[in-house]
Amino acid sequence: VTTETARFQGEVKSVCDRIKDEIKRQAEADRTLVTGFCKDGELVERVGIALETGDLRERPFAYSHLVETEREAFGMDELIVGIERGEIVGASPSSLLNTPASQVDSLIKADSTGFTLRGGSLPALVTRCTKPNPRGKIVGMVAARHVDPMMTRLAKTLDITVVPSWKSSRPVASASAAPSSSASAPERAEKAVCQLEDGKGAKLPFEIAKSTKELEANLAEVDRTVSLLAIIAAVVAFLVSVVL
Repeated sequence: VTTETARFQGEVKSVCDRIKDEIKRQAEADRTLVTGFCKDGELVERVGIALETGDLRERPFAYSHLVETEREAFGMDELIVGIERGEIVGASPSSLLNTPASQVDSLIKADSTGFTLRGGSLPALVTRCTKPNPRGKIVGMVAARHVDPMMTRLAKTLDITVVPSWKSSRPVASASAAPSSSASAPERAEKAVCQLEDGKGAKLPFEIAKSTKELEANLAEVDRTVSLLAIIAAVVAFLVSVVL
């Protein structure tokens, strides 16, 4: 019983590592995609040329429709294309067009060697890339993937419940979790506290919970096996005593 309980507890704790590994894998995939597009993509190249010719001053936000197309192609939740000092060339969703220039400038100039973990009520994995035009003006692309949809997918895959620390979110239950009712007793669960980190100081804590139904079923099976063996041993002992 002690061994089975320890195994289950270890399994729950290992889920934290699996979630962190999956999030990092997705972040690295996003960074590779975005960086490659800055290097070889047509959109950033066209913005650089328009910046050179002065076309951006005559047609602000002229590339917004292209930015939306690229965001959908990337599978990202947010995408901003801008130039240094915070001028936005295009953004998707359109609400991002109201982002302050100072914030856009900071996003573009931030370290692009790895992903950044954005906190707040809508946490996200943020990746960025930059490319200078012929005169050295920096054109930047900043993409964000929301954490909540990833947590929902992982909760279903790993058969767990994720309880986020960010206020706007509700617990994300596993696919097999049955809705609770006021008449039934609350389901028991083994819990563990996890934390996402980006290597740059940002941290995003959350809690996971796994139903103990599996553990209880295994323990019940162990009890049945022990009882059966005890009965068999008693019968054998009785038969031996009769023979003797």
